[in-house]
Amino acid sequence: MSTNTPNFNLEKPSVEEFYDVGVPNSNMDKIDNVLKKLSDDVHGLSTIADVTYYVNANGKDTNNGLTTTTAFKSIVKAISKIPQIVNHNVTINIAEGNYNETLNLYGILGGSGTVNVLGSTTLTDTHIVSNIIVNRVQVPVVLRGLKFSSANSHGLLVSYSTFVSAQYLKDVTPSTFDGIHFLAASGRVYSCELSNKATALHTETCANVYSETNTGTGNSFGLVAYNSSKIGKAGTQPVGITNESKSSGGDIL
Repeated sequence: MSTNTPNFNLEKPSVEEFYDVGVPNSNMDKIDNVLKKLSDDVHGLSTIADVTYYVNANGKDTNNGLTTTTAFKSIVKAISKIPQIVNHNVTINIAEGNYNETLNLYGILGGSGTVNVLGSTTLTDTHIVSNIIVNRVQVPVVLRGLKFSSANSHGLLVSYSTFVSAQYLKDVTPSTFDGIHFLAASGRVYSCELSNKATALHTETCANVYSETNTGTGNSFGLVAYNSSKIGKAGTQPVGITNESKSSGGDIL
């Protein structure tokens, strides 16, 4: 009488039974299914090649996002495809549109690759998101050509992360929050417009940021370096009632 294996329920014919080719064929199908699931689980933790995801306000989140004609509808959906280990370039290309979304890049543990979230190639009013949070991301991140709409959060909050390059970001919505806020993280802020904020560019807790050719008016503070943080600057800078403030070991160079 045949028996079955305890883990994968593979059939084991008894020695008395006539050999049936259907038995090993069935067993091979079961093994193949198990190996496929294991492979999917491993690939879900790490990139296996460079990949670009496309987002369009007229797309569908049931698409695969891999071409302009099969674009995702939401940026959040594209972000959900990023694994914990990034050893390649992962790019999210965002078409024009008003995306009422908070983009939350969280918990990328490391790797040798880069995450790129790309809208326009210049300052824009056509690629709009609510705000962006980059938290505990241990690979470089490039954010480019997006406008923030939220009055209830920092436009961009970067915390405990390796390096974020913020390029052509625009936040002019009147708010008691900051335009860009770095906490225990490093980065570059380039050609951004930050107006009508508590602070245009705020750094704290050992953050290290290079501010280059940025603009903005109507802020309470232009640049703030607090608690051993440093801001290096070149070119134009956003201004406020107080243009620069440094305290508790912070410095603006």
